[in-house]
Amino acid sequence: MNEEEDIKPQKDSEPSFESLGEKLQEFARPLYMRVILSIIVTSLFLWAFTSFFSSSPPILQKHYTIAMDPSWYPLQSQIKQRNMTAFCETLLKEIIDGTEIHVDITQVPPDRLFSDLNAAKYDGVISLLLPSPSLTAGYSYLFSSPIYRVGPVLVINASESIKPLEQMSGSLIALVGDARLSTDIENYPTVIFTGYDNLARAFADLNNRKIDGLITDSIRAKNFVSGFYTNKFHVADFLKDDEGIRLILHDNKTAEFFIDFFNKKLEELRANGSYVQLLEMWKIPPE
Repeated sequence: MNEEEDIKPQKDSEPSFESLGEKLQEFARPLYMRVILSIIVTSLFLWAFTSFFSSSPPILQKHYTIAMDPSWYPLQSQIKQRNMTAFCETLLKEIIDGTEIHVDITQVPPDRLFSDLNAAKYDGVISLLLPSPSLTAGYSYLFSSPIYRVGPVLVINASESIKPLEQMSGSLIALVGDARLSTDIENYPTVIFTGYDNLARAFADLNNRKIDGLITDSIRAKNFVSGFYTNKFHVADFLKDDEGIRLILHDNKTAEFFIDFFNKKLEELRANGSYVQLLEMWKIPPE
């Protein structure tokens, strides 16, 4: 019988440090990539969030030079020019307050207002005037909401409910002075119109109920309504909502953003009462 051979237990092979390192690397690699990806996504989200909710979008972070005609032609006989200039300057400052936008005001005579704009001597104009056809060739413009509305308005007795001209069927309405030319009477076929040369006489007849309303330019109407006839009449309707003093810029992407920003802030000032306070500060007749 053969002697039993000593059977030695087989020892497990020692673990390879190299293979453990590879496994750790394989485990860590996706975790590492997930961390990096998470950081990138978070950074992109924060950038988009701050860009969207910034009070002054990056495209507005620039300097603007705005020109005004200090004579305010053709309103020079109806308003105090210096007061209107001061009102527009103060309004601009209120609109850009709290932003990084800086605006300089320059005064330019009306005959150079748009030719110098086209020559890029400034970024925009605030004016009642529109560019003449001879200057618009090759250029397009953007217009803000009216900063101060002018043009023909309908005035009625304060005891009457406010309603637009098209709802005054059968009413006798006086067209005073230039209103006979500026009012498109064919748009109101059921309204009865009559002509007046004298505004004071038209207001007297309106006060005595001889007519149902009158149409004249807004500034002259406001002077009467807020003067001798205070609380007796009110302006019922602006016949041309888009007519007035406005900010005008050349049409481009930067101007589009600035006009949108300007209109939004202007509406806020109207809504919170600041606009009326500025009118009163500079003794401008209310709209």
